[in-house]
Amino acid sequence: MHAGEEDLIVGTAIAARNGFGGHVRIAGDEAAPGQRSRLQSLIAQHGVGGRIELIGVVTGAEKTRAFEEAYGFVLPSYAEGLPMALLEAMSYGLPVIVTDVGSVPEVVTDGIQGFLIKPGDVQALAKCLTRLDRDPGLRERMGAAGRRTVEERYTVEAMMRRIGELYRELIEQRPAQNIT
Repeated sequence: MHAGEEDLIVGTAIAARNGFGGHVRIAGDEAAPGQRSRLQSLIAQHGVGGRIELIGVVTGAEKTRAFEEAYGFVLPSYAEGLPMALLEAMSYGLPVIVTDVGSVPEVVTDGIQGFLIKPGDVQALAKCLTRLDRDPGLRERMGAAGRRTVEERYTVEAMMRRIGELYRELIEQRPAQNIT
């Protein structure tokens, strides 16, 4: 079975051959027994052991530190709804490289908050990694756009405002009831 983590490893190897100087940290638990060892083998096979680290599950202060230290966020999934990790990364002002699955394209506009790629497109992933690595101004602009998107649409305050607007709209559309 092919997974997004594998695409990230292969994409990083391609990007490294094209001058990508970054370091990739892959977070998360095993989706299936033996996944971690398979990923380690793939990392070794592609010669990117010094460039990719499997950090496992991160929570609390460790997760905060991971977001604060990162200069980008990659989620090359094959299936998603609306990933909370994406919203968290954007709230930290990180530019994103994500696949155009599920509700992701409703959150990320290609070239604005980051890059949208097709699942499995490791060439596009590598190109985006390299582009963000080489252009700090682009990272900053995309990260700021992502933070604005989260603040405008996904904070508690924004959600409450939208719910209030929906209720007002529904009340205005409700037909008047005749009382006799």
